[in-house]
Amino acid sequence: SADSLWIFCCPLSAPAPQEKTDSRVEVSPLTLMPLWSWSPGNCKAPAQLPFARPTEPIEKFEFPIGASLNYICRPGYYKKQFRITCQENLTWSSAENKCERKFWNQDAYDLISLYRLIGQPSSTCLISGNTVVWDNNPPTCERIPCGPPPNIANGSFTSINREYFPYGTVVTYRCNSGQRGKKPFELVGQPSIYCTSKDNRVGTWSGPPPQCIIPNKCTPPEIENAIIVSERKTLYSLNEIVVFMCESGFDMKGPSSVKCQPRNRWEPQLPSCSRLCAPPPEIPHGKPTPSDKDSFSPGQEVFYSCEPGYDLRGTASVRCTPQGNWSPAAPTCAVKSCDDFLDQLPNGRVLFPLNFQLGAKVSFICNEGFRLKGSSASYCTLVEMKSLWNNSVPVCEQIFCPSPPSILNGNHTGTPQGDVPYGEEITYMCDPRSARGMTFNLVGESTIRCTSDGEGNGIWSGPAPSCELVGYCKAPKQFPFAKPTTQTDESEFPVGTSLTFKCSPGYFESTFSITCLENLVWSSAEDTCRRKSCGAPPVPFNGMVHINTDTQFGSTVNYSCNEG
Repeated sequence: SADSLWIFCCPLSAPAPQEKTDSRVEVSPLTLMPLWSWSPGNCKAPAQLPFARPTEPIEKFEFPIGASLNYICRPGYYKKQFRITCQENLTWSSAENKCERKFWNQDAYDLISLYRLIGQPSSTCLISGNTVVWDNNPPTCERIPCGPPPNIANGSFTSINREYFPYGTVVTYRCNSGQRGKKPFELVGQPSIYCTSKDNRVGTWSGPPPQCIIPNKCTPPEIENAIIVSERKTLYSLNEIVVFMCESGFDMKGPSSVKCQPRNRWEPQLPSCSRLCAPPPEIPHGKPTPSDKDSFSPGQEVFYSCEPGYDLRGTASVRCTPQGNWSPAAPTCAVKSCDDFLDQLPNGRVLFPLNFQLGAKVSFICNEGFRLKGSSASYCTLVEMKSLWNNSVPVCEQIFCPSPPSILNGNHTGTPQGDVPYGEEITYMCDPRSARGMTFNLVGESTIRCTSDGEGNGIWSGPAPSCELVGYCKAPKQFPFAKPTTQTDESEFPVGTSLTFKCSPGYFESTFSITCLENLVWSSAEDTCRRKSCGAPPVPFNGMVHINTDTQFGSTVNYSCNEG
């Protein structure tokens, strides 16, 4: 159907070496859905089986109890067909062991014939005009081939086919015969090798071929990254000794010399040359031990330690590997951290840093109206290799002010016991009338508040007011040189009242104030307005000017004629 998907794969085995099989696997959209949906009382569509395929494509989402599906085993398996059934517990009956793998035994080797897929591994059913088509041609599956087996000196191999070597083909080697059936050579090694694969695509031979050597002789031993320092020969006789030395940068593990034994064996076991390791990696705030060597042999360990104030994260030791590197990865040194600060501060708050590493600071702040008793901060410090907080949580004490000051001829709303809490206000008032019948007036702020200074001590927001006798000044007389800025009909003004005046025309423009003093007189306004000058008066022809006082505003000058 449209949007169905065919997935092609190769079978794990085939019934016969050259048999071609159709290895297409039908997969409906159901097998690609990440979530399944089914109704109670039905089985969901079964999962794909690697060893069998349904005889008909599965296109339903669910199946009722008792429904059966027919399957056919894939190529490479015994048994033809079987079925699975939706059971009452809403699961499918088991398909396990319904198809048995085929094996081919030849010369004591259990070999599984493998095929490789040539072409696209999948094909999707797509809409094309008014019909549906597959977007890819089906692939083919061919036996994985190996190249020709290696030839050996003084010998040859036999096989079913000497030109084509598919997966599972076994070749057997034998040494050449001498005159009159004598055996001048001895076969050393496995006589047979077979075609296999490591990636299911490219064929490789299972191992190196054997050798045909002269009896009681040894071929030169080969050791990777090593050189023979004794005499080098093409063949060694029994009991001859070969001495090795590793190339520069490599370390020998095992004996440095071996002896030729029968059947091309060397004893003791050949050594190996492993790459030396450079000094281990340095880590910030830490060091490896030992650290005074230029190179390390495989298997050697170094141990890491951190500076005071740092914790080791990772493995404490690394080992030099035969590949010349260190394993596992070097650790790191992380700054030590203090435990989480869990204490609370009643009537205050705790300010936390981003982390609790060494040097981290936790600050304490009291709420308004409270003062801190104790340290205002606690630091994460190092104490004998342990990270600890250096101060405990302080206390937030409530702030109190002393008793408010008393005033003469007045009182306040406070209590006589004192210790007024922060934020409370005290109101002052004057006595209504003195014993002599005099009235008092409150001078200053009537209310003061309990607050605090920079050190958390309770203080009052301002000085207490005072109660003073009430007196009045009569309305001031009019000034010839100034007029009041605001007209009023009041005839009396209380002590402390100020009136503002503006200088009249003829005087330099200015304003000033007079105040009702405690002696019930107004403050002086003398010389507050300066008269303007008219300048020198003009002198008449044949006459004179007589200035009586001055030439300022309001002054008079007289003129007279000369005699005659």
